[in-house]
Amino acid sequence: MGGVLRQAPGASPAADCDGRGIANDRRAKDEYPDSCRSPSAAENFTIMGPMRQGVEGVDPGHLPVPPRSGSGKYRSISPNAKDRAYEEALYALVGGAKLKGLPHAAAYMRHYLDGTGKPVKVDPDELMDDMRDFATMVDGYYLPTIDADYCREFSEAFAANGGRPFNKSFQGRWELFYIEKNDSEDWYYALGGIYHSASGYITAVPSGRPGAGPTLTMHYRVHVHDGYDWNKKAGDDGKVDIGPFKIRDEQQGRLHETGLAQDYDVDGSTEMKTRVMDCPGT
Repeated sequence: MGGVLRQAPGASPAADCDGRGIANDRRAKDEYPDSCRSPSAAENFTIMGPMRQGVEGVDPGHLPVPPRSGSGKYRSISPNAKDRAYEEALYALVGGAKLKGLPHAAAYMRHYLDGTGKPVKVDPDELMDDMRDFATMVDGYYLPTIDADYCREFSEAFAANGGRPFNKSFQGRWELFYIEKNDSEDWYYALGGIYHSASGYITAVPSGRPGAGPTLTMHYRVHVHDGYDWNKKAGDDGKVDIGPFKIRDEQQGRLHETGLAQDYDVDGSTEMKTRVMDCPGT
């Protein structure tokens, strides 16, 4: 199947400036101008705060999703014979993907070619099960970053509250994860790059240990978003070869512009999860 279903992540580099809370993680490959540079890993410890004061004990939901830059204006040009022949070749390629054991890659491309533009739901738990690096990014880097942000803040608030239990909601910023072929060939061709975040609420209760801070428990959902579109990005050559078949972002995007296919959004959230936060002194 090769790179048939790989498309650039659905946000332009300038999106980090639009107030939507997009953060570029340490695996991102896009180049950002100095006037709109992505935060460094160290800066991410502060960009995720301060905590938004939502209803106590309730998940406030994720921040607005990163904007989809898109392949161009939908149905803005008339298809020609070459466009229709290319569309038919891609339908055939989808069948080959199924035979090769790339079910998501095939299904996502088929949905693009069907042209409804309807959003597709994805299960973040399935992504983490299928891709160890993504699970490590979420569990070993992203969530501990939230710990680093809020352990001291909550410990101080707990003391100021007289040691009484309390909870507050939080919304994590979007970060970008690029899927590599060795992570999962199926998801590599299906999505290419995904944004992820987390939201929920954190509870503080007495630890029961003399001199220790409170026990902080995070109740959270992991969110995933991607814009399924075809547009060349900085650091991306905009082409993937699948055996003799050559996929080019310009060709793929043209199908959207002709109305033979249509861009769409991919989104999903996990069920509520619980983890004890890793805080010094607890």
